[in-house]
Amino acid sequence: MLNLPNGTVGQPGYVVAPVQLPQGATITSLTLIAFDNDGTSVVPQALLGAIMPASSSTTINVAYVGQVALTTENGDWQTVTQPTSHVVRNDLYTYNLRVRLAQNSSGSLLFSVRIGYTVAQPD
Repeated sequence: MLNLPNGTVGQPGYVVAPVQLPQGATITSLTLIAFDNDGTSVVPQALLGAIMPASSSTTINVAYVGQVALTTENGDWQTVTQPTSHVVRNDLYTYNLRVRLAQNSSGSLLFSVRIGYTVAQPD
């Protein structure tokens, strides 16, 4: 379980992690399991991005973004799944997962993010 214990109450905070998926797999869904009962407008969200470095060292090109977010505040754990479709290209992109939670709030918690994908069977 993850929360962001420091920072400014009511403001969003982010955790970013690299993701390694099988080359050629098709991402089919993102599932977020989280708790949101903090009374702020900061909604727990997970965003999966495929990023390609641009020609300039200070910019990036985002080739794919899949996201899932809770839709209501509730005093219980919630599970939300968002269908998506993207073919993994590790030769072109770097993948990362960014999770948004409210800062300094025990009412904004992350349990897990699941990336659903399929891999074609070889002939």
